[in-house]
This record gives sequence, C-alpha cells and structure tokens, in this order.
Amino acid sequence: MTVFLIGVLTVTALVSLIVVTLGNESDARRRQIVRDKSNASSEERRVDYVESRQAA
Repeated sequence: MTVFLIGVLTVTALVSLIVVTLGNESDARRRQIVRDKSNASSEERRVDYVESRQAA
C-alpha cells in the first residue's frame, strides 16, 4: 500500500511539474509575440537563418 501511495504521489507531482512548465512557456511565448508586434510596427525586422548540423 505504501509503495502504491508513493507511486501515485510521484506521478501526480511529475504531471503537475509538466503542466506548470508548459504554462510558463506559453506565457513567455505570448509575451514574445506581443513584444515582437510592437517592435515590428516601428522598424523593419531582420531575419538571420543559421544552418546547423546534428549528429545522427
């Protein structure tokens, strides 16, 4: 019973951590979009493309 309870609490904590992390990422993305919109209206935005290689 104790092992089952520890397992349930661990899974609940991990899922809660994932939810909080994804929520913070969403908020950061929303702030970035708003900031980019305000900056784009006043100046032309430059886009740099960078090639990267990743080992297989």
